[in-house]
Amino acid sequence: MATARSFAVPSALIFGAIATSVGAAAVLIAFPGNLAVWRWGSWTLASALLALLVLVPASAYSLATNPAARTWPRILTFVLGLACLSVIAFGAS
Repeated sequence: MATARSFAVPSALIFGAIATSVGAAAVLIAFPGNLAVWRWGSWTLASALLALLVLVPASAYSLATNPAARTWPRILTFVLGLACLSVIAFGAS
């Protein structure tokens, strides 16, 4: 039986999504009255969170199935991505 090919989610993708979401949230907080900024910032924030919503479970799967992917930088980025999604989920409830 052939084994499934393993993959690893690059840490830079998760860090990029976290940085984009934090930057978009900061812009939204800094310019609360500007409608154009809110259009741009809200879509950017939604896109970054959607990317995190895909990348974090993929990273969890990669960490669970591939022992070679269990390095501290990948575990750290997984935990940070999960924390970012948890803050959003807690704030939405």
